[in-house]
Amino acid sequence: MLLFYVFYRAQIYHSGAQFDYYLKYYFITFLFIILSFISFFIPKKLRVNIAIASITILIFIYLFEGYLIIKNLNIPIIDLKTELFDKHANPKSLFPLGKLNRPHYNEEGFKLAGKLIYKKIDELER
Repeated sequence: MLLFYVFYRAQIYHSGAQFDYYLKYYFITFLFIILSFISFFIPKKLRVNIAIASITILIFIYLFEGYLIIKNLNIPIIDLKTELFDKHANPKSLFPLGKLNRPHYNEEGFKLAGKLIYKKIDELER
């Protein structure tokens, strides 16, 4: 299916004028076709492991691409750990039951985090 779409875009839609651009997609498509034939001879457990590794790599690439986009757009990041908790006299008191491994803050923690975020946004808007 992918091969037909690449062929359509390269040869019919662009009348073959952008063949060089679509050449990499032809290679990727033929690689997928070859891998699909090879997968018939690989044990099921190995296929599952290859699929998990491939999906993990793909997710990492997308996350890293998102990070690079954010970095290039100079989007400011408010680091609550450095700007709030490292400077607080007793950071454990900002979490439920006084434990740092809790995923949420207690009422005082949310209050201080909200004030810091409001202050940083206010500074950026000036």
